[in-house]
Formats: sequence, structure tokens, C-alpha cells
Amino acid sequence: MIEYGDVQLRLIDGYNIEKSSQTVTFSNIKADFTNKTALDLPKKYQECKIIIDGKVKFLGYINGYSFSPIRLVDKYMEIEIEILSPMSMTTRRTQIITGNYKLTNLITKAFEPLIDDGFEIVELNVTERTINVNYVCETIEYIMSDLSNKYNIWWFIDENKKIYIKDVSLLLKQEAKYQFSEDKKIAGLQYIKPTIGTQDYANVVNFKNVRIYELSRQEFDGNSHNPLISEQISNITNDKEIEFNYPVDISHSNILRSANSQSIEGLYIYGLYISGTYTDNTTFKLYIMYDTTNDTWTTTNNIGFDGESESEEEFLLQRDSFFSNLITGFKYNGSKTLSSITNIKSDSALIWNVNKFYNDKGIKDKAGVISDTGIIETTIDMNEQWKTIPELLDIGASYIEKTDITLDSQLELKLDKDILNVGDKIYINKMLFDSDYIVTSVKENNSKQVSKYDVICKNQNIVDNYIDLFRTPTAQENEDKIYHTYITHYTQEGIKETYEVVRW
Repeated sequence: MIEYGDVQLRLIDGYNIEKSSQTVTFSNIKADFTNKTALDLPKKYQECKIIIDGKVKFLGYINGYSFSPIRLVDKYMEIEIEILSPMSMTTRRTQIITGNYKLTNLITKAFEPLIDDGFEIVELNVTERTINVNYVCETIEYIMSDLSNKYNIWWFIDENKKIYIKDVSLLLKQEAKYQFSEDKKIAGLQYIKPTIGTQDYANVVNFKNVRIYELSRQEFDGNSHNPLISEQISNITNDKEIEFNYPVDISHSNILRSANSQSIEGLYIYGLYISGTYTDNTTFKLYIMYDTTNDTWTTTNNIGFDGESESEEEFLLQRDSFFSNLITGFKYNGSKTLSSITNIKSDSALIWNVNKFYNDKGIKDKAGVISDTGIIETTIDMNEQWKTIPELLDIGASYIEKTDITLDSQLELKLDKDILNVGDKIYINKMLFDSDYIVTSVKENNSKQVSKYDVICKNQNIVDNYIDLFRTPTAQENEDKIYHTYITHYTQEGIKETYEVVRW
């Protein structure tokens, strides 16, 4: 039976539920609409229940419906209803969260709109830390996917509005829920089918579309490295614009992030430093600098930003069109003429990179086995994210340090009992198999009130269990947005109230 509001309809045929590590989907439901009226039609996004043998099998939200062709002689009417899973509601509800939060408090706040609608967090087990966030009317899905990628978190909402959040690493450490061996059985297990699967095991990992923090040095009477300008520019007059070869990040936190990753030592760390001479032989300099001794930041008073009203500073930094903390060049706004630039440098230049990581031992082990070279490559699109070299090394290592794909890298289990859920760990030591597995997909096929379950399990040593399956891709976002946020309440009589709730 399907129930929504006060309406109850008899189910026709069966249904399918497919749960994977990142989503839950339902098949369309067919029901008997005979002798019902237009008042009994469901509303879009109305919550519904599928009830089997007097128990709620799953909850969902109605996305639409259609009828089979109706002839004048027909007395029977059949309706087909499209149902969205509870997890899909995370793409339709938003939150505003800014400031410093403990991670557990942040996650709880992210789910508040759904908790108000009867969702329940039944597991929240993550490594506690305090972080600063700036989510402005972002969907719950976006917020949780962002946290997932940054902190290796797996989150999931099942078909009964139960929310699970845990560190991905805990999937490795958890005890096996079931064991299958000579003396231990899994109830309802009918067969095991091994496959190689489609995991991206590799001994060479390519990263594309990634920007790496590097230092830039250009001394026109000395050496240069990643120069911001390629050649000396002379006689720079008012309104002259200089474009950098690479943008520089002037966010204080990212300047230090870059410097620390490169082990830059010294009294001063620079987001940007430029010095030179005027044609009258006097000198100039401008900088955004961190003093490591006094733990202070200094920006010279001759720096402004191009495009801001009434900017009278001598040097106007030009911002990236989207990332306001990236500087792409500067415009000279002074009255003198600059003779030359003698020194320009940054400890936080962002440079486009294509990076290749090699597992030499892995290549050697495969040479002459799978091919003459033994090379197995995979390419990871980083979606224009900004990384330091150590951060990228960690990601590369997470791929190339995994074990090889074997016969038992992926198993398909057929069961007639509903005992396994996505994220469960099982241990199998039988015939060809001797390993732990993580459940990554469960599909229930119900026909004539009888359910069968197709379960996909993957060897916990295979990397995409954790990176590709339990986390979603993310792209670099602007880290330096400033907003006014207003809340407005509307009634039929008009605007009830509007007020500012936060500025950051």
C-alpha cells in the first residue's frame, strides 16, 4: 500500500529500491486509483509511505504522476507515481552557515532543515575539529559534499529518513557485521559472484586542472623562478596596466598555507612584493607581508584595488574576476614615471600544473606481466582546485599505495533477506575469497510481496571505495566573499518584515 495524507492506494506489481554509497533511488510505483477523485491526487513533494504487511517499508516524496490510457468503458484506473528518496531532499533544502564551528555542531546545523521535517541523525562519528566556514544559501548536499572531500567524511540518508555520518577511515576499522566461512553462514545468502570491477587501480596517477602554490622570484639583476613578469618593463606611466604570468593569492591563511608547505624560512613572508625606481632615481616598494617574529600582517599604504570607487593609492591591484583573493596584475596610479621594476616576488603564486605520480615498484611488478612497460595509468580531474605539493602528494599516495586488483576486488551477493546496508563491512573466507569487503550498493527487487536483494561489495583495499564511491567531486570556490544577508517574510497582505541577519 502507498499512503500520502489521508489517501491509501493498493500497490500493483512490485517496486525496486537501489541504495548506493552516494544516493538512494526508487522505481516508479503503480497503484489502484479506482473510485478516487481529483481531491485524492497527490501533491508535488508530498511525503508518502510504502507500507508492506502493516509496516512502513520506506518513505519518499512524490515528484509526479501519470495515468494509463483511460477508455470510456474502463472501470479500473491505474496511477503511476514517481517517488524521490529522502536523500534527494538535500538538493532542495538550503542553509546559511558562517563562522567558526566544531565539526559535529556544523554537521548538525547543516541538517537542521531536514531534522525539522522528521529526519533523524542516528550516527555522527567524525574526528572533532574547529573550522571556519562560509556557506551562503548552499544546499545541504553541497555543504556535506564539501565537508566530505575536505575531511574524508561519508554521509548517507536511508529510505527511512535516517542520517549516517562517519569518517571514511572508520569503515576500515569497524568490525565485520557478518562473516562467511566454513563454520559461519550469512542468513539468506544464495550465491557469490566475483568480478574484477572497474576500480581505478594505477601505478601512474595523473592530476589535471589543478593549481599549485609555489614561490615566485624575479630579480632582474639576478636569478628568477616562476617569474610574475617575464621581462623588464620601463617607463611605466599613469594608467599603465601590468599583467602577471600567474595570479598570486593574498588571503592571509593561504599565504601561510603556501609558505609552510614549501618550508619557506625568513623573517618575512610575502603575498606580494614589488620594488623598483622612479625616473628621478628615487625608489618605491609595495608589499603584503607577514612578520614571523611579531606575528603581524602589514600592507603598505600605497596599495589599493582597481575598480573600487575613489581609489587614490599609487598602485591598484587587479583582482581575478571570480576569486577576489587572487591578484592578476596591477595598474600604476601615480604621478611620477616608474623607470623600472627591480624585484617582484610572491610566496603564494598559483600556477597551473599537470602532475604525474609514479609507483616505481608497482610498475616493476607489472612489467612483462600485463604489458612490456607494466604501466597502468589513471587521470584525476581536480576541478581547478588549489593545492600545495604535500597535499597533492597525499592524494597521489592514496591511489598508488593501494593493493592490486584481484579476482575478488568486487563481489555480487544474492540474498533473500534484508540484512545488509550500504557501508556495512563483511568478512568472507570461503573458496576463492579471503578478505574484508565494504557494501557499496544494495538493490531490492520486490515482486508479489517477495523481495530479493542484489548486493555489491568491494574489497576494502581498493581505493575507489573511499575516494570515488564515498566522496563526491568538488570544485574550488571563492574563499573571500562578502555578503549582506536578509530574511524576508511574505504574507498575502504583502511584505511582513525584512531584516539583516548577518554580514561577513
